[in-house]
Amino acid sequence: MTWSVGGGDGLGDQISNNVGVATNFGGALTGQAVNATDSRSTFTTNRALYDASVLATTIVSWGGKLGYQHWWTPTLRSTIDFSINHNDVPAFIQASGRAAVNKELSLAHANLIWSPVAFVDVGIEGAWGHRVVVSNLKGDAFTLQSSLKFRF
Repeated sequence: MTWSVGGGDGLGDQISNNVGVATNFGGALTGQAVNATDSRSTFTTNRALYDASVLATTIVSWGGKLGYQHWWTPTLRSTIDFSINHNDVPAFIQASGRAAVNKELSLAHANLIWSPVAFVDVGIEGAWGHRVVVSNLKGDAFTLQSSLKFRF
């Protein structure tokens, strides 16, 4: 059985609290490359103006995953899993981005894999995905795939 969970302020699509913003305030000063996102920047006036004019907040998000593998026989096994990721994206996002930014993603998989000999796997897997974007448009996707794997 596998599982994981995550959440927090700043976790989002990029799973990072350290996203820098590039500006044209950068330059070389006594051999040191600096820009407006560098807290050591000696462009103190530009840095203060930049900090005063940029309004940014982190995105609170949470997610989890649950999976289970069952061996029916020594050569036949199945795995199922479900995962979800939810992002509390602010409502003031630009209208053009509301249909492209994910608010929630859910995925589920189930498979059946047969290993007739130690180095061969033959399998079939079904998957379902559900997506909700910031504008609350929703969509589902279904897939069925098979595989033949040789290990050497």
